[in-house]
Amino acid sequence: MMGSFDTFTTGQAATQGLERLAEDGNVSVLSSEFKASTMGGVDGRVGNAPIGPQGSASNTFTVNTDGSNNYFSYASMVLTSSDFFIGNGDPLAVDLSDLLSGMVSSLSFDVFRVYDAGTEVNDFATSPAAGAFGIPGGQSMPNQGADENGVVSFVGAAGSEIPHSFDALNAYILFANAAGISDDVFSALNFTGYESIGSFTLTNVSEVPVPAAAFLFGPALMGFLVYVVKPTVPK
Repeated sequence: MMGSFDTFTTGQAATQGLERLAEDGNVSVLSSEFKASTMGGVDGRVGNAPIGPQGSASNTFTVNTDGSNNYFSYASMVLTSSDFFIGNGDPLAVDLSDLLSGMVSSLSFDVFRVYDAGTEVNDFATSPAAGAFGIPGGQSMPNQGADENGVVSFVGAAGSEIPHSFDALNAYILFANAAGISDDVFSALNFTGYESIGSFTLTNVSEVPVPAAAFLFGPALMGFLVYVVKPTVPK
């Protein structure tokens, strides 16, 4: 795509599409927003939810190399949570120009940041994947949690009570401990103390001439122009 689709902006309210993705893992509304704002862009989903630690998923897409697909955006819900997600807030962050032109055959990058959509109060009683992790609660239908009416924020931003060196696995254990979890713990969560949340690899596997090129992508439950995702386990 042309880099015109902005998935989110920190400090601002999430779109309905991002809300549905972050709260319920529903990619359809965000996909519709993408298609409505982009001419010639390609969007799709990679893998079946959930993609666990050390897991991976891939898909192949055919895109035009006429400049309409020069940038890659991605978004995925983080489980288990009320409305945490990963994604790129800068639509120009992942430039595919060299990959599309054939200057490079593969492009890889890691994902480090986790965001809170600010759309649902952090309460595991309405986390859609609670049961899959042995946590009490869950939800019987989409959009069941209490509205937070907040804005998108970076989890573990400056001022966090948990230092950046805090072991991310322990942070996640705190996060997944539904019994007696407090707002102070939620506000102190930090996902920056380890190597990455996951990684993407985009590979040009096409033998067809311009203007079409096929790509193998890799990571995320959903993405636009999606590729191959590999969630990682904190060390």
